[in-house]
Parts: sequence; C-alpha cells; structure tokens
Amino acid sequence: GSTTAEKNKSKTEENNSQKTQSHTSNSDVKIDAMFFGLGAGVGGVISTNIVNSGAYLNNSFDFLFKIRHHRFGMGFGKTLFLTPQNLASLAFGQTSNVTVGYLMYDWMLFRWSPVNIGMGIKLGAFSNSKDSTKIDTTAGLGVFGIVAEFGSRKFSVVVRPEIDYKSYGKGSLHKELSAGLTLGIRFKFLSDTEKARLEERKKRRRNK
Repeated sequence: GSTTAEKNKSKTEENNSQKTQSHTSNSDVKIDAMFFGLGAGVGGVISTNIVNSGAYLNNSFDFLFKIRHHRFGMGFGKTLFLTPQNLASLAFGQTSNVTVGYLMYDWMLFRWSPVNIGMGIKLGAFSNSKDSTKIDTTAGLGVFGIVAEFGSRKFSVVVRPEIDYKSYGKGSLHKELSAGLTLGIRFKFLSDTEKARLEERKKRRRNK
C-alpha cells in the first residue's frame, strides 16, 4: 500500500514539474511589456566628404516589445548636421535635416531592475534628397551602442552612447562615421501576464 502511494506521489510531482516547465516554456515567448521612447542626442561626425564633417543634433521616437531580456522594435528620427555644407544650405533657406528609419534590438542584463545595462543595434535607411520626408532605401545606416536605464517598471531614463555608420546610396563614395550620446525617456506598459508573474514573485518573497 505504501509503495503504491509513493508511486502515485512521484507521478504527481513529475506531472507538476512538467506543467511548470511547460508553463515556463510558454511564458518565454510572451510579450512582457510595450515601450514608447523619446530621445535627443548630440555628437560629432567624420565624412569622406570633408565639408560634411562636423557636429550633429538629433531626436528620435522608438516603439519596442519586451520579451524577457530582449527588446525588439522600430523607430524614426530627424538629424540636423552642423557641418560647413549643411550650414551653407541653411543660409540659403534649404533644409539640412535627415530623416532616418530603423529596426532596433536591445539586450539587457536584467529583466527588470532600477538600474539596468545592456547593448543595442539599429539597422535602417535614411533620406538622401532635398525632400527629407522620403526614405532612400539604398542609403543605409548601422548603429551600435551601450544602453543604460534608470527608473521603474513604468518609466525610465535611457542613456545611449552610440557609434553610427552611414553609406549614402548605392555606388556612392560618401560615407560617414559618427559618435554621440542620446538621452531619452521611456514609458512602459506591462502585459497582464507579466503583472501577474511579478505579483506572484512578490508574494513568494513575502512568504519566505
């Protein structure tokens, strides 16, 4: 009788373990939260065209999904180049703004933390014409940087030191390398599943 009871107990524990593992596996692919971010930055640029070397100012808007340590999303922004050529264009009433659009990925060390650090990449395209509202898909950009976040699960301040490479269209010899710092804010909206998980974790800590 005791042997049968032990076997039943063992099967029950095994089933519970499998359910827990299955639940964990399913949870891994669920979206934890959505982020909306705004940023502004400043930096310097070196160009193969010397009159396009100088400084820049930019602003950006990002939209991301968070899954555990990973953030996937997209963004767009405007860059104002403070270079000899573009300043001359401004003097004659022509715009020197560049419009960028990109896909982005961030990996963070912690899932949630008041202080978090990671790294991120952006790949996209940008305008290469006087009409800066049109994205030229042959003009590509790649960005790599460090991501530091400070805040809560609802709101945070984001600091991104970044290196940016731009190629001005297919066959063009005009290339640019820039380095700068972007400071932004991020609004976070947690999913119901993630709220429940965090609440359950809080209860377990209280019961310890």
